[in-house]
Amino acid sequence: MSPLEALADALADPASGVPPGLACRPGADPAARLAIHRRTLAQGWQNCLTGSYPATRAAMGDAEFDRCARAFLAGPVPRPALLRLFAAGFPDFLATAWPDPRRPWLDNLARLEWLRIESFHAADAPALAASAWRPLLADPERLAATVVTLHPGCRWMRCGDGAGARWLAWQAGGRPDAGSDPSLPVGIVVSRPGHAVRVDLVDSSTLSLLDGLAAGRPLAAALAATAMPPAPLLHDLVDKRLASRLTPPPCETPT
Repeated sequence: MSPLEALADALADPASGVPPGLACRPGADPAARLAIHRRTLAQGWQNCLTGSYPATRAAMGDAEFDRCARAFLAGPVPRPALLRLFAAGFPDFLATAWPDPRRPWLDNLARLEWLRIESFHAADAPALAASAWRPLLADPERLAATVVTLHPGCRWMRCGDGAGARWLAWQAGGRPDAGSDPSLPVGIVVSRPGHAVRVDLVDSSTLSLLDGLAAGRPLAAALAATAMPPAPLLHDLVDKRLASRLTPPPCETPT
C-alpha cells in the first residue's frame, strides 16, 4: 500500500491510527491534525448528500436526514473519483438500512433525485424536435423500421408509491410528504431537452416503449410490446424530445 493509499484509509476510518510515515511540524500532534482532516472530509461527504437530495431532506426533516447521513457515512464509504458519485448509494441505503413504514416512498423519492443528477451530467447530444420526425411521419413503413436512439440524459423509473407526484409538489413549493393522488400516472421520465432537467409523470406504457427502444428494437416492435395505442406514446416521445438520433432503414433504390 502506498503512503497516499494509507492516508486515504486513515481519513475514511476514524477508528484507525495515524498511518506510518505521517508527520507534521515539531510540537504538533499528528493524531489531532489528522482528526481535523477527517472532520473536513466527513463534512464534505455530508454536504454532498445534502446537496444531492434536497427533497428527501425536506420530507425527512433536517435532524433525521442528518442522522441518516451520519449512519450512511459510518458504513463502508465508496471513494469514486468524482465526489458527486459518492451519493449514488444513498437511495438503496434508505431502502435497506433506514426503512420508514410511515414513508415507504422515501427511497424512490431519493432515486428520482439521483436520476436528475445523472441526467444533468449525461453526455451532450441533440434532443430532436418534432421537425426531425416529420419526414418519417410521412413514410409510415420507414418510420416503423426506424431505430430510435434515446437522449443520453433520458432516464425513467416505475414507481407506484407517488414519489414522482411528491417531488413535483415539492418543486412547486409544497411538501414532499403530502398525500399523493393515486389516479396519477406511475411512470417517471427524467429528461434534458435543453439546458434544464425536467421531470414528467407518464403512463407505464411509455416506460415499456423506452425499455424497448433502449434495447435497440425498431420503433414498431417497441410500440407493439406496450398496451397502449401508438399515437399517445409517439406524442410522449416526440413532444418531450426524448430521442437524439433516428436511424431509418435505407431507401430502396428503384430498379
